[in-house]
Amino acid sequence: MQFYAAVLIIDPSTEAKLRTKHGLTGSQVREAVLLGAHIEARWQDHPEHGERWLVRGETYDGTELLAIVIAANQIEDGTFVLKTAIPHR
Repeated sequence: MQFYAAVLIIDPSTEAKLRTKHGLTGSQVREAVLLGAHIEARWQDHPEHGERWLVRGETYDGTELLAIVIAANQIEDGTFVLKTAIPHR
C-alpha cells in the first residue's frame, strides 16, 4: 500500500501538545509529511488504536520526526488527520 498525503489536518489541541511536549510545530510536521525528503511510511492496524500510518519524515532543516496519521475519511483523496508526532533521531 502506497502512502500519499495532500492535506494534513492538525487540531489546535494536538498542535499545542506538539509544541509543549515535543518541541515541534504544526508547520514542521506538515513540511516533513507533505513535502519532506526521505519519507518512509508504514501501514499499521493497531489492536487498540485501529488503522493508521506511521510516517517518518525530515524537514528541510534536517529535523527528523515520526508522525502518526489516520485517514480523514473513507475516500482515498490524500487527506489525513495528525494524531501525534515526536522527534525521531
